[in-house]
Amino acid sequence: ETAEKSSKLSLDKINLQKQIADLTKRLEGLEKKASAAVREEKEKTRKALIDIEALMMEIDGLKKEVAKSDATLMRRSAEME
Repeated sequence: ETAEKSSKLSLDKINLQKQIADLTKRLEGLEKKASAAVREEKEKTRKALIDIEALMMEIDGLKKEVAKSDATLMRRSAEME
């Protein structure tokens, strides 16, 4: 009976070790996926920031053109008076 219990405990231990190995592999896979997702999001964020900066520069350029246009209109309107 003791040999039987010992054998069962041995099998239980082997099964638990297999489960631990399987779960460890799954965890490693999930960690890789999470890491890849983080890298992808960082790249998307970096690209979005570059786009935002370009748009801000374009807006600044347009604001300067509007200011020049306003100054020209004001000057012409003063000349007409």
